[in-house]
Amino acid sequence: MEKKIYLDVANQDKKALIEEALKIRAEACETLGSDIIASLYNIVTGKKVDIEKLE
Repeated sequence: MEKKIYLDVANQDKKALIEEALKIRAEACETLGSDIIASLYNIVTGKKVDIEKLE
């Protein structure tokens, strides 16, 4: 039972972090432009991202 509570709290924290990251990404796209964000993502992760998905 105690382990389940820890998992529930961890999942809630994870969801909150994801929501905050999505808000930050949206603000960054508005400020810098989605092409800049896509370029930065590529530099940091080495992965390409579809710009249309960011908008």
